[in-house]
Amino acid sequence: MESNYFLKLFIICLVAIFLLSACEKTNNLSDNKNKTSEDIGPIKNESQINTWDKTKEKLDYLKPSGGNEELTFEVENSEAASIIGTDSKYIYGKSFTGYDPEYPDNNDGPGDNSIAIIGSGYQGTIAGKIYGSLATVNTSHSMTYHSDGYIYNGYAEDDHNLQRVNVKTGKVDTVYVPAGLLYRKTGTVEENPNKYGDSSFNILITSDGKYIYNLAYRRDDKPGNWGNGFSLRVFDPKQNWKMIRDLKFSDDSYYTDGLIADGKYIYIIEWDTGHRVRVYNPVTGELKAEWVSDQSRLSAICGQYDWINDKIWLGELVWSGHKPTGPANIYRYPGYKN
Repeated sequence: MESNYFLKLFIICLVAIFLLSACEKTNNLSDNKNKTSEDIGPIKNESQINTWDKTKEKLDYLKPSGGNEELTFEVENSEAASIIGTDSKYIYGKSFTGYDPEYPDNNDGPGDNSIAIIGSGYQGTIAGKIYGSLATVNTSHSMTYHSDGYIYNGYAEDDHNLQRVNVKTGKVDTVYVPAGLLYRKTGTVEENPNKYGDSSFNILITSDGKYIYNLAYRRDDKPGNWGNGFSLRVFDPKQNWKMIRDLKFSDDSYYTDGLIADGKYIYIIEWDTGHRVRVYNPVTGELKAEWVSDQSRLSAICGQYDWINDKIWLGELVWSGHKPTGPANIYRYPGYKN
């Protein structure tokens, strides 16, 4: 009699557990029907990962394109602000190579190589207002501000001496890089980049505040011309420009004018053709994401990550294929905390 009682009790418990489980599944299904993809997230696959918007998913990388610029402003009385660096208060801008309103169709013109001091809108500055000229430097493809108080210009007369500007004094000099700098088209250290015809703007560089990154869109460890992969050198200015990494990655690459580093990833911006942006891990060379930018709309060519304000800034190239006259725009994109 007692055994029958416990058997009935066991069966009742099993039925109760089954009913509770079914009820919970029904409720979860109902909840998910009411949720958006932002709440539950899309199913990840390789084709989707590069089209997600940071506002819809907590991405662990940034996306400085796709119409998600949070601020756009014109640079006062300027048509040359395509190459920019920032110390979080000011944006320092200059002409990209020889593109200049005086030479709208001539890549070999002198360009406006004076560095303008432009308000960012932070720390009491007016966004787009020019607060003066810092210095005049050589023609280049890139320029970046570093936490040591220097702007490094992507110009090197030889393979070891990188041009820089002291932000406080405006003094222009060079710094010696013992391991050497990669020429952007060959992925090698070139003693005489003059032979390639554009020695004035041969170095692609950027800073994340801690390190300086130097990129080439060719690998010298495999056959082929530029387009066969990327080469990256990472330097630590605090350790007398010690090279802490020399990396070859990817089996293909593209013509690159924009390089950004945010301390976690590097962002490689293609100019023209495919308008691609790729995100790579600068330690492993692993591809994190790729998308097509809206460069055809904005003509955003290069810029820098602002590690103080957690923003990415990009400058607009004023040229006849986009808009022949300025003023040039500067675009701001959200960072990790947005």
